Amino acid sequence: MTKIPTEFSRNLDERDAISMTAWNKPDNKNCRPLYVPLIDAPNWFSISRDTLYRAEKRGEIKIYKASTRSLIKISEIESWIEKRTTSA
Repeated sequence: MTKIPTEFSRNLDERDAISMTAWNKPDNKNCRPLYVPLIDAPNWFSISRDTLYRAEKRGEIKIYKASTRSLIKISEIESWIEKRTTSA
């Protein structure tokens, strides 16, 4: 797994984790985060976490680490999905 770039990295405590999970829902149209927790991937992309882990193992995407949290970059996942749907 790749460490998240330092400009986006900081120590997350439990309150941050809870508030980020509640805030990072796909129905929030006004503000879109750059990264989302991997655990929220099914809500955002309708893709299982196992699928994302397999894609990372094949080198198709990156999973970033911020402290103990696994994060995915939204733009990378959208590009990966687009590439998979156009090549099928």
